Order: sequence, then structure tokens, then C-alpha cells
Amino acid sequence: LASSATREFAVKKGGSFKVEVEYACEEDSSGATIGLSIAGKALEFEAKGTGGWSSFKKVTLGPIEIDSDTKATAMVVAKSKPKYAAMNLRSVRLVK
Repeated sequence: LASSATREFAVKKGGSFKVEVEYACEEDSSGATIGLSIAGKALEFEAKGTGGWSSFKKVTLGPIEIDSDTKATAMVVAKSKPKYAAMNLRSVRLVK
């Protein structure tokens, strides 16, 4: 299992965005610190148990500011992993 994920993306219309992370986590594995870097902006949250590896929930972070016409990178990293796995990541979305 990977401890990080990276994706490049383009932002046509910039502005203020909330960051929505959808993930799942076994109760036994909760407590990992997850770091996000989106267009150079750093965010962090604790991956809490969601009821199972296929029981997804959303957490909203931010807001962050991103300029228009920007090519950016989003990176998600398990900064700490107190148990055998951090989380099952489904998606990271920017929401205006």
C-alpha cells in the first residue's frame, strides 16, 4: 500500500476553495495524521474511523486560495501511521 498520492491538475478560474477529502478507515487503524499540499498550500487532518475500509465519509478542509490559469499539484501523504494502514482514499475535490 502506498503512503502518498500525487496528481497534477489545471485551475482555469481561481479563487477561494474548500478541500473535500473522501476516505474510509477501519476503527482499529484510526489516528493517522494526513497531510495535503494543494497548489503549495498545506493542510492536515486526522483520519478517524469511518466504520470500515469501504465505508467512506467526507471531511472538508480549508479554505485555500488558488490563482486563475494555474497548473498545480495535489499531494496527499500519511505523515503518521500509528497502525498498519492510514486510510483508503477515494477522492480529493476543490469546491467553490
